[in-house]
Amino acid sequence: MNKGIGAEYRAAFAIGTRRPSRYPCRCRKCGKRRNLRMLPDEYIREPKCKCRKRGTFRVDWYRMAREWGAKPCRCDEYSFPHAHARGFCKHNAAVTIEDRRERWESGKWS
Repeated sequence: MNKGIGAEYRAAFAIGTRRPSRYPCRCRKCGKRRNLRMLPDEYIREPKCKCRKRGTFRVDWYRMAREWGAKPCRCDEYSFPHAHARGFCKHNAAVTIEDRRERWESGKWS
């Protein structure tokens, strides 16, 4: 499993998106799915799985990204991974070529 993909998706969620109402999680022991209202770290008493092994939960970032449709964009408008078609991203239909040219000439490029 690619370890870096979670950080990229977390960055995409943090840029211009609202906080989700539920977090898709998986048990660390059996892999069973469960939706939690808060992040597993935010609970005072950690939620436990009902499996025989009584495992704790972790956020399933792959499933969360698929449900939210958030994919990090790596176009050359910004020098970091950012949300697709947000802000001055080149995939944003609201930003025209003239807007990009003004931004380049004023020195506000990335």
